[in-house]
Amino acid sequence: MQEVQPLVRLEEMFGRVQMNNYKIHQFEEQENLLLEEISAKSQRANQMEAEIGVYLQKLTGFGAETENLEQ
Repeated sequence: MQEVQPLVRLEEMFGRVQMNNYKIHQFEEQENLLLEEISAKSQRANQMEAEIGVYLQKLTGFGAETENLEQ
């Protein structure tokens, strides 16, 4: 009976390792999805910033040179 106890403990530990690996995999998948979402939103923000710049340039008649003076 003493031999069964270590085997049961090993099986429990193996189950925990499998569960932890599953959780790590889920976390990595979620992290990748969030990184893709951040990248897409960043690209969209850059696109909108460029569109706003073009619109303001048309509206005011000023070129991009005035932007450098403000910074």
